[in-house]
Amino acid sequence: MSIKLLKDDVKSGKLSPDQAVAEAQKRLTQGISHGLKTKRKYVPEPHEKQLERLRADKGLRDWAQQHAIPFIDGPTFQDFKLVQGLYLIGAVSGQGKSTAAANIISGYLTADRPGKKVYVISNEEMADAVLGRVACIESKVSYNDYKHKRLSRHTLQEIDDLSELLLQRVHVVNNPTFDMSCLEDVQAVLEYAQESGDVDMVMVDYFQTIDRSKDDEGMESFRVHKIMGSYLKDYGRKYAVPVLAFAQLRPEAEGSHFKVRIENDRTVYNHAFGAVEIIPNFETGQTTFKIWKDRFGEVQGKEIEMRFEKGRYIAQHEDSV
Repeated sequence: MSIKLLKDDVKSGKLSPDQAVAEAQKRLTQGISHGLKTKRKYVPEPHEKQLERLRADKGLRDWAQQHAIPFIDGPTFQDFKLVQGLYLIGAVSGQGKSTAAANIISGYLTADRPGKKVYVISNEEMADAVLGRVACIESKVSYNDYKHKRLSRHTLQEIDDLSELLLQRVHVVNNPTFDMSCLEDVQAVLEYAQESGDVDMVMVDYFQTIDRSKDDEGMESFRVHKIMGSYLKDYGRKYAVPVLAFAQLRPEAEGSHFKVRIENDRTVYNHAFGAVEIIPNFETGQTTFKIWKDRFGEVQGKEIEMRFEKGRYIAQHEDSV
């Protein structure tokens, strides 16, 4: 029985005000004032255990703050860094998700983190393409030229060799027995990464392709997305690592706000600590990064312009390479 019904009983004379208050208190005590029942009993941890957990969590957060990674390497994004928790990065189809992912990985590689890796879960590109894009950025050559073999044999071999070296810092999930469109398999990979102790950043390219469950084959995709978004948020917070979820957006004409334009999902935006939209201008070679959300900084609402050359995002004032 709800509080509203108790009020109605008072108005009708079935209960006196004192009886209604007593009944409400009874139901609150029993945990059923709103029709909810629970068999779980919360017992606080001992003080020493709470203190130990507090100090451990604080150590993780402090480390994450001190080792924050610029969204894209260079001075342009010094005020927008990847710290911890979930970051949502969106673009219309074919307008820069994979390129942005490669640039972020390239910037991450400049950080001195021995034994640490970025885990890449991709349903769009195979490992050779993901690593090839990053290797081309590192080598300052166009990925399209590399892909279509418009480079010298020597340069092609150098990029292939660098791609293999990148495996030491970039783990692209490529196990044929795991399906990266499946909720439980993605979770298994990320739990393995945490247990291995080498995860430093997680990248999901792209989020909406995780659309089914093995445990519940009838689960609708929007429920899978909702569970996955909550899981990624908790993962990033619990282990103090940035988790980057790339999402496909509807064109701006179909809705003005970033949240509304995320295809097949509106809940993951609520979980995000940061949200960025990629808006390229293919005629001018400029790309705008619109910061829709920034929980850790002060750049929310800003638009950052960068030039795009040979697969690299370059600050406006930087010289061409």
